Amino acid sequence: MKPFIKIFILLCVTFFVVSCDPELQVTYSIRNNADKEVKLRYVKSYTDTIETIMQKDQTEKIYMIKKIGTPYMANKNDDSIYVFEYFSAQKDSLLWTKNVKDRSEWIFTETGKHSCKFELQIDNSDF
Repeated sequence: MKPFIKIFILLCVTFFVVSCDPELQVTYSIRNNADKEVKLRYVKSYTDTIETIMQKDQTEKIYMIKKIGTPYMANKNDDSIYVFEYFSAQKDSLLWTKNVKDRSEWIFTETGKHSCKFELQIDNSDF
């Protein structure tokens, strides 16, 4: 009877390990490709407001989330980006004119087997 119990427990543990979905780490970053510094103001949640000044050619990681899936699934299924409640970028006195939630504004890069990155690039033509 004991060998049966050992085999049953081994099969249960094996089934549990094999059936686990992979964890995916998704990083969101912003890159300033404008010819001058850009002032960013964004709200990630109602209690988390951030203001920062990005220098020319600076990249800043703004958000990281872990979820179930693969990089392929993240790229295919994310039609909209819901990282911010509010976002604004300002260069001199000009405001950024694009929609930050539009997925086509973000560049997708698979950075590893279980990680990927979405990058928003800010250019002079965006103002």
